Amino acid sequence: MNKLGVKVVIAASFSLTVSTMLKESEIKMFIVNPGTKVEDAIRRCLKDYKASPPSAVEVEG
Repeated sequence: MNKLGVKVVIAASFSLTVSTMLKESEIKMFIVNPGTKVEDAIRRCLKDYKASPPSAVEVEG
């Protein structure tokens, strides 16, 4: 596990600095539409991650 203690971060957007830091820490990034319910975002991200685990996935909400 990385020094941040997380494996996945879900957000509406990532700045270049944050994106770079997450990639360097081997943390998966999932981008969701603003206003997406947390439960829906997690469910969609898990579904997409199981299908193909990329470093960043855009999730429509």
